[in-house]
Amino acid sequence: MHAEHRHQAILRRLREEGSLRVSDFAAELGVSPVTVRRDVEVLADRGLVARVHGGAMLPETWAETAPADTVPAPPGRGRERVIGLVVPSADYYYPEVIKGAREAAAARNARLVLDISGYDAAEERAQVERMIGDGVDGLLVVPTGSRGWYEHLPVPVVIVERRPESDETAGIDHVVSDHVHGARLAVRHLAEAGRTRLALLVRGTSPTARWIVEGFDAGVRAAGLDAPLPVSVLDTG
Repeated sequence: MHAEHRHQAILRRLREEGSLRVSDFAAELGVSPVTVRRDVEVLADRGLVARVHGGAMLPETWAETAPADTVPAPPGRGRERVIGLVVPSADYYYPEVIKGAREAAAARNARLVLDISGYDAAEERAQVERMIGDGVDGLLVVPTGSRGWYEHLPVPVVIVERRPESDETAGIDHVVSDHVHGARLAVRHLAEAGRTRLALLVRGTSPTARWIVEGFDAGVRAAGLDAPLPVSVLDTG
């Protein structure tokens, strides 16, 4: 089983049961306890789980059960709001997205609940509907499939890391990284390091590939570099 799939399995079990024992979960997956322990360490470093003796818990579960003097009191008063976050993966740059959302929620006396869709549109929809049924106050979603149905949900929704796909979804709030600017900065860094002929490899199925290519081309022109090699598209299907 690939590491990303194990990470998703760990997070899914923690969402379902709140905690897990490394030895028991390793036996279920048919891998060594050392492998699961390393997976837990990776997820803990990303802020997605809390390590406990012999296992792991979700950070919010740990906060509820840990001694009071080990958990910082949330700022402000009033009812705790709950924000749902659905992302397609626990890898790539999504740990930083999750960390930022969790920190922003905590700063506003809100709690973040997380689900990983695994790039499965049906699973994503089921997770969103489950969160709404559980009473979340709002949703942050990195969608995999169609987004038009998000306009009809009974809670506020912000689409993360995806741009409006049509006029139908233009009315939904969106927030995205500036991939064009990021790619230009990457080209400038390489140019300043003395590199003159660059190539770009992108994942063809990535919805951000278009913007990365645009930034790459603009960066090459701005730096006056040699014509780049043709863009290579990685087929991950």
